[in-house]
Amino acid sequence: MGRGYDYFEGYVVVELKAINPEKFLNLATKNGIKVWDVIRLDYTTIEFKTNVEDFKKLKYTSKKVRAKIKIKSKKGSVFFMYKLLRRKLFIVGIILFLGIIYFLSNLVWIINIYGNKKITNEKIQKTLYNKGVKIGSKKSNLNLRQLEDAIKKELSEVSIINMSFDGVKLNVEIVERTMPPSITTYEQPSDIIAQKDGIITKIFCYKGTPLIKEGDYVKNGQVLISGDVIILNRENGQPETVKIARALGSVYAKVWYENTQEIILNETKRQQTGKIVNNTYYVINGKKIYTNKHDVNFKIYDKIENKERVKLQNYELPIEKVEEYYYEVVEIKQNYTVNEAVEIAKRNAENELLKQIPNNTKILDKKIEKIIEKNKVKIRLLYITEEQISMEKMR
Repeated sequence: MGRGYDYFEGYVVVELKAINPEKFLNLATKNGIKVWDVIRLDYTTIEFKTNVEDFKKLKYTSKKVRAKIKIKSKKGSVFFMYKLLRRKLFIVGIILFLGIIYFLSNLVWIINIYGNKKITNEKIQKTLYNKGVKIGSKKSNLNLRQLEDAIKKELSEVSIINMSFDGVKLNVEIVERTMPPSITTYEQPSDIIAQKDGIITKIFCYKGTPLIKEGDYVKNGQVLISGDVIILNRENGQPETVKIARALGSVYAKVWYENTQEIILNETKRQQTGKIVNNTYYVINGKKIYTNKHDVNFKIYDKIENKERVKLQNYELPIEKVEEYYYEVVEIKQNYTVNEAVEIAKRNAENELLKQIPNNTKILDKKIEKIIEKNKVKIRLLYITEEQISMEKMR
């Protein structure tokens, strides 16, 4: 018989102590008892393996040589199955868990929408929902080709739509149709309004009535040039609206941008290295069943734990999914002189302001304010620009 058969039948590792272990081995062989992998531990002690059936015969043989036997371990599928049968609840839980996982794998849990630029995700998601596509939908109930045709008919902006399954994900790829530009007639009434706060520097009015003058302070949304064409009544000298037209013109103003930055002179910062360990497990009846487990060998780390109940359609199951994320962190000590801190804060403030200021904008003035405290430097940076602040608003 091969060793594979012995594993299937089951065998035990036995420790035997006797004055003459060799006598025991000879007697065991004579009686047809199968032993193998014999190891001498000391002068009176040996270790060997034997199958389950032959172990029962060892007791009689060991008495003849006055030996003491002890089982050190049990090996083989028989013992493994015996342990499993003693843990029926665990087996039922495993079977239930595998069944649930199989069932959940046939549902849609993630809907990825990409390729759209003008059409919002919310609009596409609403259309999908109306067609029966939602989180928890059975994949077998979704005819993707029919859905593609139905969605194209409902969303005129869509030229091509391609839907495909990737595990529990439903990928929705959108190619938008090039829509004809909207037509705006010059007869359509409109006003010129301010899109930023500022102090007026220049006014160019081609059509309409200016409601502001140079030096005026205006607020965002305020009407600068009205589409109302106003003239003075010759009889009473009062202004009156002759007609409402489309206002044409542009208005420039002084605009200010402000940003404040703080730099600590001496501090210890925690910085993530980019290394991440992710563990995932399910909690069933208080027991953790890992589907993804790794050792966390980071000395310092940030831990984020996400928990969610597993749902079957709209019903919550007594199963909790837990995802653990460990982010390796190193501590970095930073020490700056006052001058270094001022330069860093100034550079940070400039970068933030340049993100807000439109390209090719004329910068009229820069003002900087420094506040130096015990362990901190604060910089307040102010940019004053001249730029066009007008925009057309249709009535």
